[in-house]
Amino acid sequence: MPPSRLLPDGSATPRLAWFWLLRFPLLGAILLLALPLAARGQGWGLAVAGAFQLRFEEAVAVGALAMALAWSLTATVGLLLTAVPARFGLPPLGAAARRRWRHWQPWLRLVLILPTVVRVLTAAAPTARPLVGLGFVLGLALTATLGRLAARLRGAEDGEEKAVAVDAALQQEDASSRPVTALGPGYRPRRTHLAAGAMLTLWSLGYLGIGLAFQPGLAPLGCRDFALRLCFPVLGYLLLTATTLAWLLPGLSFLLDHWRLPVLPALALVMLTPLLLFDPGHSFTLLPLPAPRTPAPSPPEALRAWLRPGPCQIAGRGQDPPPLVVVAAAGGGIKAALWTATVLGGLEERLGARFTGSLQAVSAVSGGSLGTVAYLAGLQRRDRPREAAQLRAIRRGLAGGSLRPAFWSLAYADLWRGPAAAAAWAGERWRQPGWAALTRADRAWALERSWAAGLEGMGVATEPTVLGWTAAVAGGCRATPLLNAMAVESGAPLVIAPLRLHAADAGDSLPQLPDQIDLGQINLRPINPAQIDPGAGAAPGGPTGAPAGQALAPGRSSPSFQALADFGEAYPAHDLSWLTAARLSASFPWITPAARAADAAGPVAGDARLGAFHSDGGYFDNYGIVTLVEYLGAVLPAYQQAGGRRVLLISVYSRDCPGPGCQDKQRQATAAVAPADLPGLRGLLAGPLSALINARGATQKVRNLQTLDLLVRRWSGAVDIQRLEFVLEEPLPLSWELTSDQSARLEAVWAAEAQAGAAAVGAFLDGR
Repeated sequence: MPPSRLLPDGSATPRLAWFWLLRFPLLGAILLLALPLAARGQGWGLAVAGAFQLRFEEAVAVGALAMALAWSLTATVGLLLTAVPARFGLPPLGAAARRRWRHWQPWLRLVLILPTVVRVLTAAAPTARPLVGLGFVLGLALTATLGRLAARLRGAEDGEEKAVAVDAALQQEDASSRPVTALGPGYRPRRTHLAAGAMLTLWSLGYLGIGLAFQPGLAPLGCRDFALRLCFPVLGYLLLTATTLAWLLPGLSFLLDHWRLPVLPALALVMLTPLLLFDPGHSFTLLPLPAPRTPAPSPPEALRAWLRPGPCQIAGRGQDPPPLVVVAAAGGGIKAALWTATVLGGLEERLGARFTGSLQAVSAVSGGSLGTVAYLAGLQRRDRPREAAQLRAIRRGLAGGSLRPAFWSLAYADLWRGPAAAAAWAGERWRQPGWAALTRADRAWALERSWAAGLEGMGVATEPTVLGWTAAVAGGCRATPLLNAMAVESGAPLVIAPLRLHAADAGDSLPQLPDQIDLGQINLRPINPAQIDPGAGAAPGGPTGAPAGQALAPGRSSPSFQALADFGEAYPAHDLSWLTAARLSASFPWITPAARAADAAGPVAGDARLGAFHSDGGYFDNYGIVTLVEYLGAVLPAYQQAGGRRVLLISVYSRDCPGPGCQDKQRQATAAVAPADLPGLRGLLAGPLSALINARGATQKVRNLQTLDLLVRRWSGAVDIQRLEFVLEEPLPLSWELTSDQSARLEAVWAAEAQAGAAAVGAFLDGR
C-alpha cells in the first residue's frame, strides 16, 4: 500500500502537513502553557486558582505529572517525526535536524512547565515556598529520571547511525506480518511502535494505580492518611487526564489520518455511542425504611411538640411560647455551605441554648443544604449546645472542599462512562448485576463519599437518614431541615424533610385577617375594561365591576405546601441519606448531574406527575424563601393560638462584589453596566444567554421580596415578623473548593459581623 499524501505537491505542502500531523501534541503544549494563565482574575479564574495552592506532597505529584505531560508531548513528537515520512510520503528529517531536535528537547520541556512552576510558587505562602519548591523539584527529577530510562529502552540515544538505519528500514514493507501490513505503511520496523505501546501500558498502570489509591471516601476529602498525609491534588487530576490523552490521541491520529478518518468524531462515536444506547442515566440511592419507624409529624405537630414541656425544653423558658426563629440558607457552592455553617455555628457559639432553643426550621438550597446538614447533624438536642471547638471543627471540615473527588470522577468515572455503561448492560444480560455499580460511580457519588468521610473526620455523630430524624423532630428536640430540590421534567419544587408536608391540620383554622385573598378562587383570565359596565353594580359574589367568578374571599387561604412536592410522598416506601438529599439539592449546574432514584434492585419510579430526574433547587428558588414562607403559613396558626407573637426570619446568602473587603455594603445589585461590556458580536452571541442567567437571579430576588412583604402584611397585628440578613460580600468561587486564603477571608467577614449580628439576634430573643 503506497503512502497516503495529505496535500498536493508544493512548496507549502510539507510544513502544513507537519502542522496537521502534530496537531495534538501542539494543542497539549498550548494547554500546558495556558492553564496557569487561566487561574488569574475573577470569574472562572477564582475556581481554578485554588488548584495551584499546594502542600509539599502535592507539589511532588504536580511536578512529576507536569514533567510527565511535557515529556509525553515531546516523546510523541519524536515518534511521529520518525514514522510519519513512510506513512504519508513526506520527506524525512535530515541528520542535522535530528541532532537539533535531540538537543532542544530537554529545554523545550522546561519551557512548557515553567508557567506552572511560576504559578505554583507565587500561589504559595512566602513561608511555604521553599518546601513547595523542593517538592516540585523532586517531582521533576523523578519523572526526568524515568524519562531517561524510557528513552534508552526505545533506543532514542543510540546515535546518528541508528537513526539512519531506522530511516532505511522504514522504507521497506514486510508483507509477512499481516496484522502490521493491514494497518498501512509506517508501522515497520515495529520497535518504535512497540516502545510507544510499552510506554502507554506503563502509564496506564500508573493511571489505574492512582485512581484506586485515591478514590473518594477512603479518607477525609479524598486524601490518604499514612505516616505522611498524602492528598492527590486537583491540578494533578487535570494533568493526569491530559497526559493520558497525550498518548492516546497522537496514536489514533497516526492510524486514522491515513484513511482520512477524523479522530475526534471517531473517538466520540466510540465513547458516546454506549451512553446513547446503554447508559441508564445518573442515579441516587434510596434506602429501605428504618425499623422501628416513627411516623413523620406535620409541621404544626412538630411545632406543638417544641412548645410542649418535654425533655428538650430549655430550662427557665417560662410558660409563654418562646420566639420562633427560622432560617433561609441560599445556594452558592462551597462558599454557601461554609457561610451557612459559619453563621449558624457562630450564633450558637455566642448565644448558646437561647439560639438553639428557638431555632425551629432551616430552608436550604444547593450549597446551603450541605452547610445545613453539617451544622444540624451534630445538634441532636436543642437544649445541649455544643462547645466552640466542635463548631469550629465543622467549619474546618467544610473549608477543606470537595473538588478533589469531583476531578477524580472527571479523570476516571466520567472519562470512561461510555464503556462502563456498555459493560453494565452486558453484565445485566449475563445476569451479573454487580456491573451496574460502574455507572453509579459518577461525580455526585464521589462528592457524597467525600462529604461522608469529611463528616466523620469532623467527629460529628449523626443519624444519617431523613426518617432517622423524625423521632427527634416529633419530640421537639431537633430543628427541622427543609432541603430544596427540583423535578427536572415538570419543574416542580421538591422539598426533602422529616415532615408530612401535606397533612391536614383541621384543628388550626386560619384566623380571619382582612388583607388575605384566596388566590384559588380568582379567575386569572385577563379583564377587558370595555366589557365592564360601571353602573351594573356588583357582580354576584364579587366587588363592583368584577366579573362573576373573580370574587375576593377575605379570611380564606389554600392549604400550605400545595405548590411544593413532598419527597416522602413521592417515594413513600423508601428512606434517604441526608448527604444524598444535600447532593440532590446541590446539583447545579454540571458538577453534580441530575439523577433519578434507584435502590439495590434498580431504578425506582416515584410520582409520575413530577418526573424521574431531580436536580438543584436553585433553579426554582436559590434563596429558600418560597419553602420557608410555605412553612410559616403552616405553623403560624398553631403558634399564634399558643400565644406566640414574635418570629425572626434570618436570611443567609452570598453576593459577590468587585474587590476584597467590599467596603461599600450598600452597593446596589442592579448597578449600571457599561455598554462596552457586551460590544458587537459578543453582545449578539452572549447577550441572550447572559440575559437568561441574570434574569433568573433577579426574578427570584424580586419575587422573594414581594412574598416576604406580603407575609409580613398578612400577619400584621397578629404576629410580629422581623427579618435579619447575614450577607457574604466577597468575590469567592462557586466551585466546591476554597483556598486557605479564601477561607480566611470568609472567616474575617464573620469576625467583623459576629458581634453585631449576635447582639441583634440576642436582643430579639430577649424581647428587646
